[in-house]
Amino acid sequence: MVFCPLGNQAPAQAVAGTPAQTGTQNDARTAQHTDTSQRSAPPKPDTGPLAPGFKNQVPLSPPGQFIGQTSLGAWAGLRVASIHFEGVSESTLRPLPSKLEQQPGEPLDPVKIRDSLRQLYATGLYETIEVAGVRNGDEVSIVVTGVPRLFFRRVNINGVGSNRLNAVLQNTTQVQAGSYYSTGRVDQADSNVAKTLEDNGFYRGQVARTLVLDPVNALVDLNYTITP
Repeated sequence: MVFCPLGNQAPAQAVAGTPAQTGTQNDARTAQHTDTSQRSAPPKPDTGPLAPGFKNQVPLSPPGQFIGQTSLGAWAGLRVASIHFEGVSESTLRPLPSKLEQQPGEPLDPVKIRDSLRQLYATGLYETIEVAGVRNGDEVSIVVTGVPRLFFRRVNINGVGSNRLNAVLQNTTQVQAGSYYSTGRVDQADSNVAKTLEDNGFYRGQVARTLVLDPVNALVDLNYTITP
């Protein structure tokens, strides 16, 4: 069986702050939603009070590129100028953004930020989610960055002349449209397809599997091409 793997999807990168200028005062600072004061520690997922998959400590930029990093909690009370969504679009999330605990125009509240992350993660649209901020004077712009969760869209079987066998092969993958994508489920589908072909007399059949990604809609097609 020949496999063509799904390409790795890098999470969208949030652009924060402005480069530091020597000898000038710059109010733009980046902040991370983190409870640690050790800035040099490597980022680690926080699976404590938040649901698994949350990341509370992820740098927005290479060290030293922007002025200072601090905790969002240190900016509590500053006005939230805006909330931007990267990775999973705001249009996909609607109407949830308008119902989040933390809203633009209100004072920054770390508890509301955490509750908002819970609301977003509960949609099932995220593999991981993180939040950071950019301060300008007495205002903070919030950036929510997430890795989208992928879903199966369809299974396509090509090269089999029998409609009955085609239907059997589709069913044996055990992949349903709208179900969560995972490499484990793909591996199981590969094994099931190979066994079903053998059970139906295709002992020497060659199977090529490809995964086709629709990144805009976070959907994956599972395609099998069978050569008897």
